[in-house]
Amino acid sequence: MLPVSVSITDNDKVTIPAGVTITPSNTSAVEGGATGSYKVALNSQPAAPVTVSFATDSQLDSISSFTFSADNWNVAQTATVKAVDDDVIEGIHFSAIAPNATSTDLAYNGIGISKVDVLIVDNDAPGIAVSPSNTDATEGGATSSYNVVLTKAPTAPVTVNFNAGSQIDAIAPITFSPDNWNVAQVATVKATDDTMVEGLHTATILHSVAPGSAAPLASASPTTTKLPSRLA
Repeated sequence: MLPVSVSITDNDKVTIPAGVTITPSNTSAVEGGATGSYKVALNSQPAAPVTVSFATDSQLDSISSFTFSADNWNVAQTATVKAVDDDVIEGIHFSAIAPNATSTDLAYNGIGISKVDVLIVDNDAPGIAVSPSNTDATEGGATSSYNVVLTKAPTAPVTVNFNAGSQIDAIAPITFSPDNWNVAQVATVKATDDTMVEGLHTATILHSVAPGSAAPLASASPTTTKLPSRLA
């Protein structure tokens, strides 16, 4: 007797476990410039709407939440990552986004979701500003002065050193903190009273950041000081 071939239709559905997929798991953003992004989708059809929210810290702008339903659960939604454009000198730094899911579908409510790492490029160029950039002093007579200030807020104290050369008396270092970085401090210029006959001559004061300060700062332009000399 010949065998009978029977085609059987299976009525068992493949169960895909609940989950939230984020791709990529890291991105980057530039303060005041380019943004980053990532896509979010559910791994399986939920029994009830699922809202995915994103917790950010002070380095990133807030990100709107997404809601997935039984109809769009597998349609990826895009989150835009924008860095906060602050005045703090930070260089390359990092942040993280913490996603969270809420739903009456217990399989999705509070489900674990991997964080998104964000590399942030700082746009704050540090520097030292001086004003005015020219001043006068007299050997054995009148002194002068100019103002010194930082161009961006540091994360820790910054000490500015002065290289006055041989024509000007030494100028004491000035220290700025994250609280007073934009409050001008005064540097006093006193010509060195030597015995050389030089006539009207000039000197240059150079500025630099002391080792161990908060962050590397671009040196300010040198301050040129005109020195009317008295005859010996």
